[in-house]
Amino acid sequence: MTRNSPFSNQRGPWALATADLFGVTARVLDDGALLAERLDGALSAFIGAIAWRAHRFVPSGVSLVGTALGGRVIVHTWPEREALTIDLYGARADAERTLGAGIERFLRADGGSVQTRSA
Repeated sequence: MTRNSPFSNQRGPWALATADLFGVTARVLDDGALLAERLDGALSAFIGAIAWRAHRFVPSGVSLVGTALGGRVIVHTWPEREALTIDLYGARADAERTLGAGIERFLRADGGSVQTRSA
């Protein structure tokens, strides 16, 4: 879905892409700093340097909000289900392709096999 935003810059319309990932190790999903580091390595090449804020849930799970010049990233984890969701609100119309490429980089860094499911 691509929508023009009143906050759009000269780089084009903003767009939203969402991904649900399964099979990521609970160790990664329950560590906000590690998860932010991995996602930064996966996405910053596409949207720029990312500033992260994290909230840890008890007994497990984290939510992250990342802001960058080229987009915003929202992440929620469920370590007990080895699952996470990633929402990328990007400054480019190809947010889905950007998120897909970032997920591939994230998965390679994790070294695990992860299944994706589209909405």
